[in-house]
Amino acid sequence: MTNKVYLVLLFLSSPLGVCLSWGNTFVDVDVTGALDVSNSFYTTDGRIVLRSQNTVYEGGEIHFSSPSPYVDWGLDSYQGSMRFYHSGTVYFQLFSSGNLYLKEKLGIGIPNPSVDLVLKNTRPNLALVSEWNEKGMRFEYHEVEEEIRVQAAKSTGGYDSLTIMTVQRDGLIGIGTNSPIHKLDVNGTARAKEIIVESNWADFVFEEDYELMPLEEVAEHIEREKRLPGVRSAEEIQAEGASVGETQAMLLQKVEELTLYVIELNEEVKSLREENRSLRSNP
Repeated sequence: MTNKVYLVLLFLSSPLGVCLSWGNTFVDVDVTGALDVSNSFYTTDGRIVLRSQNTVYEGGEIHFSSPSPYVDWGLDSYQGSMRFYHSGTVYFQLFSSGNLYLKEKLGIGIPNPSVDLVLKNTRPNLALVSEWNEKGMRFEYHEVEEEIRVQAAKSTGGYDSLTIMTVQRDGLIGIGTNSPIHKLDVNGTARAKEIIVESNWADFVFEEDYELMPLEEVAEHIEREKRLPGVRSAEEIQAEGASVGETQAMLLQKVEELTLYVIELNEEVKSLREENRSLRSNP
C-alpha cells in the first residue's frame, strides 16, 4: 500500500499547510480562530466540514475577502438557514423549509438584471405548477414573434400546444387565438356586466340639411337587397364581424329616420282630417 502525503499552501502569514491521508483514513485538523488561505485548498474527498461552538452560527462561517479593492463576502449557517451576505447585509438566504429569500433582483441567464426577475434565453419560459396535482400555467416568450404565450398544463403532464392567451409587443392581445389583429381579439364568448363603446352617433339625422330617403325608394331597396339602406349584408358580417359601436349607431339612425317618417305621416293624416272636416262642413 502506498502512503501519500499532500502539501498545500494554506496560511497567508506562513507558506506552510498540511493535509494528510492514509489510504481511506483521514486526519482531522482542528483550528482555533481564523484560517486564511492564500492559494488553493484541497481535500481528497471533496468535502469541507465547518462546525462552530457558537449556538447562533450553528454550522460555522466562511469569509471571502480581498484587501484592494476591498471586498468582504460571507457564507454562514444561521439558525437552520444558509446565508450569503456582504458587509453585514444578507442578500441570499436559503431556509431548511425550502423557502428562499433574495434582497435584490434575480437574473437567470443575465448578470445584471434591471428588474426584480429577468429570464434570458432563446425562448425563456416560466411555469406556475400546483404541488397538489402538478397542473398549472406556463408563460413563454417567443423571440421571433415578439410575444408572450400562456399555455395550460395537461392532466397527463406537459403543456397543451393550444395557446390560451397571446400578448404581443405592440399591445395586441388574443384570447383563444395566436394572431390577434386588434387590441383585444377573443375567439369565443365574452360576458360582461357593462361595455362602454366610444363611437360616432347618429344625431345628424335631425339636422335640417339631412336628406331623408323617400319611402318608395326604401321599399325598392328592400325588395332588391333584402335589407335596409346603409345596413351591411349578412355575408359581410359573417366574414368580417360587426362593430358594436357602428351597429348601435346604425340602429339609432334607422330609429331616428323611422321617427321622421312617422312625423311626416302624422302631418299627412292631420292634413287629410282637416280636408275631410272641411268637406263635411261644406257639402
